[in-house]
Amino acid sequence: MAVTERLALTYADLHGDAPPAAPAPGHARLMAAHQLPQRWQGRRQFTVVDTGFGSGQTFLATWAAWRADPARSRRLTFVAFAPHPWHPEDLRRHHTAGPHPDLARALIDQWPLPCRGPHLRHFDDGRVTLLLWLDDVATALASADTPFDACHLAGLDPAASPPTLIQHLARQARPGATVACDRDAASVRDALTASGATLAHAADRPPGAMLHGTWTGDQAAPARPTRSVAVLGAGLAGCSVARALARHGVAVTVFDPAAHAASGASAAPRMVVRPWLTRRPTTASNLSVQGFLHAVTAYRGHPAWQPCGVHQRSKPGDAPLRMAAALAEQGWPAGLLRQISAPDADPAWFEAVHGGALDAAAWCAAQLDHPDIDVRLSHAPTLARLHGRFDAVVIACAGATPAVLGRSLPLSRTRGQTTTVAAAALHDLHTVRCGDGYVAPLPGGRAVVGASYDRDDDPEVRPQSHLENLDRLQRLTGAALTAADVTAGWVGFRAAWPDRLPAVGALDGLNGPDGLDGLDAQEPPGPVWLASGYASRGAVWAPLLGEVLAAQMLQRPVPLARDLQHALRATRFIGGDAPGRG
Repeated sequence: MAVTERLALTYADLHGDAPPAAPAPGHARLMAAHQLPQRWQGRRQFTVVDTGFGSGQTFLATWAAWRADPARSRRLTFVAFAPHPWHPEDLRRHHTAGPHPDLARALIDQWPLPCRGPHLRHFDDGRVTLLLWLDDVATALASADTPFDACHLAGLDPAASPPTLIQHLARQARPGATVACDRDAASVRDALTASGATLAHAADRPPGAMLHGTWTGDQAAPARPTRSVAVLGAGLAGCSVARALARHGVAVTVFDPAAHAASGASAAPRMVVRPWLTRRPTTASNLSVQGFLHAVTAYRGHPAWQPCGVHQRSKPGDAPLRMAAALAEQGWPAGLLRQISAPDADPAWFEAVHGGALDAAAWCAAQLDHPDIDVRLSHAPTLARLHGRFDAVVIACAGATPAVLGRSLPLSRTRGQTTTVAAAALHDLHTVRCGDGYVAPLPGGRAVVGASYDRDDDPEVRPQSHLENLDRLQRLTGAALTAADVTAGWVGFRAAWPDRLPAVGALDGLNGPDGLDGLDAQEPPGPVWLASGYASRGAVWAPLLGEVLAAQMLQRPVPLARDLQHALRATRFIGGDAPGRG
């Protein structure tokens, strides 16, 4: 099933108008069942799972209780599931006179489009995180990595809730995790007991108390807490990982051999941020949609972000009617992508109203501006030199990855040249145009056009590539410019793996005779992680994948389904399951 599929039914479809919010009378009982706030006090992180998000009242009440506790954990993560999400206008009416109007407004302001899958949102300067899965809870739990400390079983049908749902939760429970349910049904008790939960006896519960208990927990605590991390690379990939780790309270040191951040491919004058429509859902298109949805939320309001929308032209050779049919068949909501040309137009034009263009260099600089991030520019330490100084190392240096690892890798480098032009004909260009390339508007009647796709290593700006970009400009805008209109050029190199997917995750099996160069084969260098091969989609993928890698490293809830994590695993070309090994 495509992650882009719009959810067939919202809350309003099922129940009509939403009732007004009221204080949640059961929240005090829920807090008591989970021994809160005592259990989160003094901890670095506490995670709550709620199987029925509904209008978000339990989330808002938990957030308010956490805020009010001076001894609260440093961070609170709330994971919830909503198969039939509310429309934001219904939420607004519902919470207008509710007990937490300020928190509700913050939630509604970041409410996601109705696209199936996980949606990550941060509040209170990153100290509170909501991971909201818009999907059936059983389906989502089967593909989610969600270690937790407390679980509220809400919205369950005791007669229909399968024991497998409880088993999925039990496998992700941390040691000592609590579980509570406001419906004391025999089927729920039996499923919890079978999953290994120890339940409080009814006779020992106060009157009106919820069914509750404790799991021993299959999720072991990290053998060595990750408190300090070295990130090699200060481009989009590295800066996104660094910021995500710092948000979790990790001390991060970012190294880059250049004199300034975003010196490689991330130095492009503009990067286009849009979803990718393909004739059939693919791993890359699903990842791009999830990355897009997260990126536009992360970029919103930042000076580096240009939310001008994107108009996407069907490429030569694509059948426009087939692309329009794919848009309908895959169920993309209009807020994600919609056709704006006539049904039979050739080429066809589509609009991503939430898309835009990013000044990646400015964004990277802002991500590194954090008290827990130390930036070491003009530094290129080897892995051997980092040994023992950090709890983990992240390699996020694109095309330099083979040199850092000291081995040959199937990571290609493709040259891309952009062309900046200035002409009166572009003064009315206010939206990014995409097709076989892109045109992004710049202030003052200028635009950047790109990018060439060259299989060579020439770092110099070439007149021939300018001419190719001017042809792209004419196809996408109709403006016929000449070399005299060119004001600047830029050259960068895309790094890509053979399957055109990024590599994100742990690098296992790199020690021993075939391990990392420069290290004693008997002395493991500590955990080494990879975030590499983002090709031309760094602005779309980097913010989400930074969060994914940080969550994997810290054993926190991961905002990506397990099958996509597996598809991106770093070891598919390096280490244990690389081709030719084993």
